[in-house]
Amino acid sequence: MQAQLVVNTEASFIIGGKVGYYPRYFRNTLIVRSGGFANVSLLKPLNDHLQLGGGMGVIVAERETFIPVFAQMRAFLSDDPSGFFYDVKSGFAPGFNGTFNAHDNQNYTGGWFVNMTLGYRHQMKDKRHFQFGLQWIHQRASLNTEISSGSHRESLRFHFMGLMSGFTF
Repeated sequence: MQAQLVVNTEASFIIGGKVGYYPRYFRNTLIVRSGGFANVSLLKPLNDHLQLGGGMGVIVAERETFIPVFAQMRAFLSDDPSGFFYDVKSGFAPGFNGTFNAHDNQNYTGGWFVNMTLGYRHQMKDKRHFQFGLQWIHQRASLNTEISSGSHRESLRFHFMGLMSGFTF
């Protein structure tokens, strides 16, 4: 069993978006976004199959930017130094959208963040590994608009798929 902390770094290309229902226009609207997700985390091995920790990152998806701070759990599916793993990150991500935040009557905020990865790690030297995998990211946000008759809040739910690569050391 490892006793020292593991530094995990990842970068991903992501594509996805959200489907919004706009009752005023009686239709669903698909908003597609692509961009990147990069993060770094510190993990503590509990045994040969499980690591727990936390970290932070940045998601840039065209107009939206989120900065997730998360708890992380990583489970290895074999005893080998190279092999498949499952990773879950969950936390909160403040959000920014320059288009909406430029108006005095609108406020764009982030929300709950969840990231799941099924990946493979390959041992390079010592305890360093190269890793790659397929990710699913769920990011919540909200847009608050103040108008003369009151305020309107729209909840946004973004779903992204990503291709991840990175290193652990």
